Amino acid sequence: GRTIAWSDLRLSAQPSETPPTFLSYRNALRDSPIAPSVITCFMTHTTDETLRIVRESSHTLPTYQGDGPRYCPSIATKVERFPEARRHQVWLESAGLGT
Repeated sequence: GRTIAWSDLRLSAQPSETPPTFLSYRNALRDSPIAPSVITCFMTHTTDETLRIVRESSHTLPTYQGDGPRYCPSIATKVERFPEARRHQVWLESAGLGT
């Protein structure tokens, strides 16, 4: 996170919902919040240069044939599956509240 220019105008802030939408009634009925604060994620897109780097280095990446609701395809997988796309969304999310 220290190497990302979070104020870059090419990043689009995607704030959390307030109040949050819960996927479980157990969480929705809580009296206290799940976390002391929420984290804003940012969306950006690949460029021609990042697509070139991904294509040239994809053979060095481990393979993962995941699927299902928790599977988030890597940028390499997106480039492979949709080679005609000129750009792909990239999500930047902090690993934690203090990181």
